[in-house]
Amino acid sequence: MAYDQILIGIDGSEQSLNGARQAIELAAAVNGCIHAVYVIDTRREYDNDIIDPDVIRSDLASVGEDALARIESAAIEHDVSFRTSIHEGKPATVLLQYADRNDIDAIFVGSHGRDAGRSLERALLGSTTDALLRQSSVPVTVCPPK
Repeated sequence: MAYDQILIGIDGSEQSLNGARQAIELAAAVNGCIHAVYVIDTRREYDNDIIDPDVIRSDLASVGEDALARIESAAIEHDVSFRTSIHEGKPATVLLQYADRNDIDAIFVGSHGRDAGRSLERALLGSTTDALLRQSSVPVTVCPPK
């Protein structure tokens, strides 16, 4: 199997950035292209009177832009072709749909995301990672923290 198109699920966590580093190294070795995707998780509840949901979305978009800029820099440093994008939705669903639409050959994600530790389920494996492992039609590489 060729790894021409490699999707990296990014959330700004150390685990996802470690996954990005590993995906970039693979892409450099096989002359592949990386697709770094950050998903603003719309499942979260921002319905309160204290913080405006638009402010939270804007803050999350800034986190995504910063994380994607780091990946872009690393890809350039390794002479790897890349695409970056920010989407909104349920992270696993968005990543799986992106993989299908873009003929992705492999997916790299962190073992836990930014919300690790919020629930017992995430203590074992991140919920997005778990969903990708169960539903993906392409290989999924799960990367621990560095």
